[in-house]
This record gives sequence, structure tokens and C-alpha cells, in this order.
Amino acid sequence: MTVFKPDGSVVPYTPYKESGIIDHYWMPYPEFAELEEVFCQRNTEGRLKKAQKHLSKLLPEHVVVFVCRLTKDCKINGKKYKKGSKFRVDSNTRALNWSIGGSDSIPQEVLLSNIALIMQIVFVNVIIHLIH
Repeated sequence: MTVFKPDGSVVPYTPYKESGIIDHYWMPYPEFAELEEVFCQRNTEGRLKKAQKHLSKLLPEHVVVFVCRLTKDCKINGKKYKKGSKFRVDSNTRALNWSIGGSDSIPQEVLLSNIALIMQIVFVNVIIHLIH
């Protein structure tokens, strides 16, 4: 299917499937629980009270999570992060709720979408886009 811009030019496809930028796999919950929240995470503790009711029962969609992995060393807000560092991008409220026994069940594994981030500015822009 060809998609055109208002000026008549063709909108190109970007091949992400084979790029290695995004991959998906199952991660054991204990390993996921150890991941650090992304540096610009919203107030997880403040959001928990509002979310506890709908997080009290584990649902299939709760086990789908996003994580980012740095592909090179990075310094953000004065803190240095090493290549390979992983951060929970979403699911931080779920992770907190699970850690305090707020759900009827905890997933044995989570289905993780892992986004490889190359540059600091890309990291910041992608994270801000994903959490808002």
C-alpha cells in the first residue's frame, strides 16, 4: 500500500523488524522486578493508590511491559549509565503493586519489549514519548 503526504510525495516505510532495535522475549519476574525505573518516571508511589483497584487482579495485558537498553555509555542528569543498562519504561506502578502484594497473583514471567537506544537525546525523547 502506498501512502502519500499532502504534497503528493510518498511516505517511506521504515524496516524495524530486522533492525535489532526492538526485540521481544519473556523475562522471569524476579529479574524484571530488579530493573531500575527510567530516570524520568512519573510519581509511581503517587499513582499507586489510583491504580490499585484495576491492578488488584492480574490480567494478561498486565504482563506486557516495555524496557529500554542503552547501546553505549550515557550521562543523563549528571548520572552515568553504562552500555547495556536496562530501565523499566512502563509498568512501574504494576511492579510496585506486585512487590507489596497488591495483586491476586504475580506473573511468573513478563513479556518484554526491549528497545535498544543508541544516543542520549534519542533515549530522552523515546522515554518521554512512551511514558506520556
